[in-house]
Amino acid sequence: MTTKPKVLFINSYPPRECGIATFTQDTINAINKSFKSNFDLVVAALNEHAEVDRTYPPEVIFEVEKSIDGYITLSEKINADDSIRLVVLEHEFGLYSGEFGKDILELTSRLTKPYILVLHTVLPEPEVQMQSVVFNLINNSELAIVMTAHSRRLLIKTYQIPEHKIKTIPHGFHLRPSVPPEVLKAKYNCKNKIVLSTFGLLSRNKGIELALDALKQVTRRDFTIYFVLGKTHPEVKKHEGESYREFLEQKVRENGLEDNVRFINRFLELDELLEYLEMTDIYLFTSKNPLQAISGTLTYALGARCAVLTTPISHAKEILDQNAALSFDFGDSQDLALKINKLIDDEALRKELSIRAHILSRKGLWENIAIAYAEIFRGILKIDGRLIYTKPKLNLDHFINITDEIGMYQFTDFEYPNKDYGYTLDDNARALYVLLKYRAMYPEDASIAHLEAIYLNFIKSCQLKDGIFLNYVDEFGKFTDQNYYVNTDEAASRAVLGLSEVINSNLSSQESKAIAKAILNTYIPLIPQVKSPRAVGKLIKAFSGLMLANSTYDFKSRIITLADHLCALYDNTASELWHWFESNLSYSNSDIPEGLFYAFEITKNEKYKTIAVQSLEFLIANMYHEGMINPISNRSQITKESTNHIDQFGQQPVEIASLIECLEIAYKVTNDYRYYDLLICAFTWFMGNNVLSQIVYNPATGGGHDGIEEHGVNLNQGAESTLSYLVSLLTVEKLLKQKQLEEQVNN
Repeated sequence: MTTKPKVLFINSYPPRECGIATFTQDTINAINKSFKSNFDLVVAALNEHAEVDRTYPPEVIFEVEKSIDGYITLSEKINADDSIRLVVLEHEFGLYSGEFGKDILELTSRLTKPYILVLHTVLPEPEVQMQSVVFNLINNSELAIVMTAHSRRLLIKTYQIPEHKIKTIPHGFHLRPSVPPEVLKAKYNCKNKIVLSTFGLLSRNKGIELALDALKQVTRRDFTIYFVLGKTHPEVKKHEGESYREFLEQKVRENGLEDNVRFINRFLELDELLEYLEMTDIYLFTSKNPLQAISGTLTYALGARCAVLTTPISHAKEILDQNAALSFDFGDSQDLALKINKLIDDEALRKELSIRAHILSRKGLWENIAIAYAEIFRGILKIDGRLIYTKPKLNLDHFINITDEIGMYQFTDFEYPNKDYGYTLDDNARALYVLLKYRAMYPEDASIAHLEAIYLNFIKSCQLKDGIFLNYVDEFGKFTDQNYYVNTDEAASRAVLGLSEVINSNLSSQESKAIAKAILNTYIPLIPQVKSPRAVGKLIKAFSGLMLANSTYDFKSRIITLADHLCALYDNTASELWHWFESNLSYSNSDIPEGLFYAFEITKNEKYKTIAVQSLEFLIANMYHEGMINPISNRSQITKESTNHIDQFGQQPVEIASLIECLEIAYKVTNDYRYYDLLICAFTWFMGNNVLSQIVYNPATGGGHDGIEEHGVNLNQGAESTLSYLVSLLTVEKLLKQKQLEEQVNN
C-alpha cells in the first residue's frame, strides 16, 4: 500500500480565534473532503505566547514557539521526518517574530523540504527590510500563492518576483443550502426589516463607527437593523480590553440608534454566521486600512449573495471592476449613508448586485480552492497520473425542490425553478428514470416514492390518443406551440425508457405498472416511423431492459430492426478516419453506440458489438485529452470534413451522462477495464477535472450546473443538467458497489 505524502501547514490554528487560523483549517478541510486519498495534511500550530496551552485537534503534530529558537527547532523536526514531503507556510507579517516577521527566514533557510508560501498581505509601498523579507521567502519557495490579481501585480512590479513563481487562488467561502431570507429574518426577530451587517473580530481598523455615523443619516431608519457580528479580537482585548466596543456602544446611544443596532458579542460558529449573512440585504465593509490586501469577511459576504458596500481596498477593487459591489470613500460617512439609502430604495439594484456577487464568488467556493491546491501539490510532489477525487455524497434536495404537483420544471434561475418555461416530457421521463435507478439502489428509502406517480402521470398526459407524444408543457400544464415544429422522437424514446423502468421495478405498484404498459402499448405501433439515431439507441436500451428483466417480453425482432437501422447509417457514412453514423458529432452522441451494445447483449450479433466499439472509440478519441474529458460543445460541431475543431466551452452535463452510461454497458459487454477507468475519468468532469478546474455541481443542493462557458460555470441548475449529474453519480455508485462485491468474492 502506497503511503500518502504528508503536507505540513505552518500557521495559527483553531481553537485559536484568528481569521488566518480559520482560513487554514478551512483549506485543510476542503482538501481532505475532495482529495483525502491523495495527501496526509498535518499542522504546525503557531503559539503567540510561550505560556499558551491549547488543546489542538489531531492534525496538529507540532506546536511552535514564536521565536527564532522555536523556528529553528521546527525546521529540525521537519527535516528529520521523512514522511513530510511538502510545507505550506501561511504568511502574515504579524504572525512571526522579528521586524516584518523576518525571523521566519531562520526556518525557511534551513528547510530541506520544498515549501509553498501563502501571502495574506502584499503591501504596495514596502520598506526596504519588508521587501527583502518577502523576496527571500518567495525566492526560496517553490511557489507563492496570493488571493487577488492586484497582489500578484504588486509582487511582479514592486517586489521583482518572476511571474512563474506566483499563483492566484482566491479566498474560499462556504456553500450552504439556501434558506429564504424572510425565514431567517423571522428567526432573528427582524421580520420585514432591511438587514445590514458587518462581521469579524473587532478592532479599531474595522471602522464600525463610520457605519454608525452613516446609519444616523439613513432616511428609512425605522425599517433598518444593523448587526455587528463578532467579539473583540483576543490580541486587542489583551492590550486595551473592551474599550473599542464600549466606544461603539456609546456612539449608538449618541446617535439614537438603540433600536437599530444589535451587537452579537461572540465568535460565531460557521452555520450561525452564514445564517446572519444570508438574511443580510446590505453588507458593510468599512475597513479603514487602504493597504489591506484581502478580506475573508468580504469573501463570505459575496458568497452569501449580499449586496455589498465597501471601502476600496485592493480586494474590493477587483470586485468593483466586475460591478458586483458599490464603494464609498474611506472615512466618509455621508457617502456611505448616501449609498445605503440608494440600496434601501432600489430593490432591483440590490438584487442585481446579489446576482453578480454570487457569480463572481463562485471561483472561491472551497471545493474549487481544494482543486487548485491539490493540483499544485501534485505538480511539486511529481505525482504521476490524475488525482483521486472523493465521490460526492448523493443529495436529492434539488431533485425534489424543482418538482411540483405537475412535474419537474425545465429551467431554473440558479437553484430556484423558473416557472415561466414550464415542463418537458424529456425532463420528466429522465426524472422517472433517475428516480427508479435511485430506488433500485436504495430500496429502504421510500421518502421520494410518491414522485413516481407525478412523473408517470406527466408522461401519460403528454401522449395523444394516436400514441404520439408531445414534449413541451407550459406552467399551467397546457401544450405549447413548440410541439408542432420540433421533432419529439427523442423525448418519446426517453419516455419509453422511463416506462420500462417502471415495468421492471420491484418497487413500483401494480397500478403504476399497468399505466406504464398501457402507455407503451399505445406507442409501439409508431416505432417503425422513428429514424433519429439517438431515439433508436434509447428504444433499443428500453426494449433490452424489458427482455432482460422479464422473460414474457419478446422485442428481439424490433431490436434487430432498430439496430440494423443504426448499422446502415454507419455503413453509409463511416470512412477510414470517420467512424460515425452521421457526418457530424453533435449532442448525446453516446446514446447511439450504447444502443448497439444493448442490441449485442440480446442478439449476440458481432456486427453490433464491432460497430459499437468502433464508434465509441471514435468518441473517446475526440473527447479525451491528457487525462481530461472535453465533451462535444453544444455550439460547434465536429464534422466529417473538419475533424480538428474542438471548442473548449459550451460543455454540457448531458454529454457526460450519455457517455458514462455508454461506457457502463461497454465495460459490461467487453470486460475491458479501460472503459471503467474512462467512465470514472468522465465523472471527474463534474468534480473539477475540466478546463476550468471547477466543480460543475452544487454540493449544497445536489443540483447539476448547466455547463461550462468562457465566463465560468453556468450556475443555473436546470432539470436536464441535474438529472445528468445524478444519473452519472448513481452509475458510479453502482459500479463501485459491484467492484467491492467482486473484491469480497475474490478474497
